[in-house]
Amino acid sequence: MDALAGVEDLDIAPAGDTEGFISALDGAQVAVLPGLPRFYGPEVGSKIASSPDMAWVHLISAGYDGVAAAGWPPGVRFTHPGGALSGAVAEHAFALLAALSRQLDKAALGQTRQVWGKPYAQQATTLSGATLVVVGFGSIGRRVARLASGYDMTVIGVSRSGRPVDGYEVHPASDLLKVLPRADAVICALPYAEETRHMLDAQAFARFKPGAYFVNVGRGGVVDQAALIAALQSGALAGAGLDVTDPEPLPEGDPLWTAPNVLITPHYAAAGDREAAARIAEGLVENIRRFRAGEPLLNPLTPS
Repeated sequence: MDALAGVEDLDIAPAGDTEGFISALDGAQVAVLPGLPRFYGPEVGSKIASSPDMAWVHLISAGYDGVAAAGWPPGVRFTHPGGALSGAVAEHAFALLAALSRQLDKAALGQTRQVWGKPYAQQATTLSGATLVVVGFGSIGRRVARLASGYDMTVIGVSRSGRPVDGYEVHPASDLLKVLPRADAVICALPYAEETRHMLDAQAFARFKPGAYFVNVGRGGVVDQAALIAALQSGALAGAGLDVTDPEPLPEGDPLWTAPNVLITPHYAAAGDREAAARIAEGLVENIRRFRAGEPLLNPLTPS
């Protein structure tokens, strides 16, 4: 809001809840909100689709689950915050992977019990020289790849298009099952959409290299959770680090809580980046300038 206040001739209508937001859309040309289901539901989607003046929606979250579920309003452009949140999410993904490979979750449990013992030490592995498959090779996935280079890991990217990225081997999503057997670890940074739902299913987990690790900082719905639990229980996976689950919040008593070798954080991978808000604001202000000038907007979001 501070950044927008410095933009000349901009009529700003802030809203604190869904009802107020829908009311504020009357006569608006631009809407700014997160794209998550709790913010962008059917009511909001319907109002945007029926607003004759609405031309552009800017999402301030990396996810756009709510937009995909509500349906993309025809004739309305969408943009996203680009890589503004990528650094924190990538670091969180690597923190989960490193914790699993070094058995830190088990060490932390021993600390809470005040037990000095290390029966799990022989299960510890190093990431150096390992092969990492990054599923979802957008801004977050490429930031993960940069971190992996510091561990001397071989990185293989998987994206919807398989578009080449300098310095990396990249495959289209259609090749996922062919690529998975090469991975010592898999980090998923996929957004949720109908075509990504349960992309990591029983068939995919069966293709994982025995003893591989799996980390998900994308969306819980891209994973068949029952298949993941089965892979953990069978020992096919060495462990899983999850910042996202399906559903969220994960209900008390859900079998994922007690699955072996699983480390769960409650969807806060994007938190803690001191500069993220400034980067989001800077990108929004630049896009307002471009919108007024009739120039192409930064970070367009293309409906799949």
